Amino acid sequence: MINTALIFENHFQNIGVNFGNNALQIRVGLTLPGGLGGGLTIGNVILYNNSRPGQNIRSPYSGNRLVNLVRHEGSHTRQGERLGIFYLPAMIRHGIAAPNNRLEIQADNDSLVR
Repeated sequence: MINTALIFENHFQNIGVNFGNNALQIRVGLTLPGGLGGGLTIGNVILYNNSRPGQNIRSPYSGNRLVNLVRHEGSHTRQGERLGIFYLPAMIRHGIAAPNNRLEIQADNDSLVR
């Protein structure tokens, strides 16, 4: 039981909550295998996983160019406001993690680091 608690504890770091970027931003700090990180936007809530909101990341949707994570996820909040209940079906239709997902490409274009 103690070993399980230690392993669980080691996977959670930098947990926090704040308001900004048109959303409630939650850093869950969960480290996934391979050190994967990023964000997930649901309405006006952004969950950051193993990343910091202001961090620049390389995005597969923009040819591995640098994008600002907070601006990228903020773009999704605005997409969700425009599309309303059609946002999630549109993400599914375009393939949530597909490299040619139009919503992801637009979010990248809104957040390119220049």
